[in-house]
Amino acid sequence: MQVQKYMLILLLVSLYGCDLFKTRNPEEPNQNSNIYQPATSASILFNNFTTSFKELNDAEYYKCFLSQDNSLKYQYVPEPTAAARYPAVFSNWSNDNERTFILGLNSYIDPLTKPEIQWENSNYELQTSDSVVLLAQYSINITSKNQIYTYQGASRFTFYLANNGIWQISTWQDMKINSNDSSQTWSSLKGQVSF
Repeated sequence: MQVQKYMLILLLVSLYGCDLFKTRNPEEPNQNSNIYQPATSASILFNNFTTSFKELNDAEYYKCFLSQDNSLKYQYVPEPTAAARYPAVFSNWSNDNERTFILGLNSYIDPLTKPEIQWENSNYELQTSDSVVLLAQYSINITSKNQIYTYQGASRFTFYLANNGIWQISTWQDMKINSNDSSQTWSSLKGQVSF
């Protein structure tokens, strides 16, 4: 009987001491949940694309590209020098390769760092009710092995409005700003980290 009393007291003390039945304060919402909006416009799509790249968010980055089940197929046109250097990487590039790229980039860069990207000279070359063509110059800085690597060039995106009302990237062409430029482009970065 004495043992049962001690067991009961021990049980009550442990339940009271660990606040098992006490309500806790609610957690703050995830700060990233409001960053990405449904891409109901080409500008929201471009913002989601840029943010997901900077944050290395492979799920949100993947959503930016036309899915394989659509009647159109996503197409990536690499910069010619990088395409010649990495022919196996770019031979059948698809939206799945875009996810592989972001995951590879996350492994390539130094821990606790994120890619930096700046867009300049953005110009909407064409706008229709279901497609937009955007040309923009970029500069990307990546820190890997304690060194900063810079990738520069221009991208021509074709954004397509799918039947569900969401904009996605249907074509992405990467190019050098001028033909004499020796800078590495986004395609070079994709070739280096996409396996």
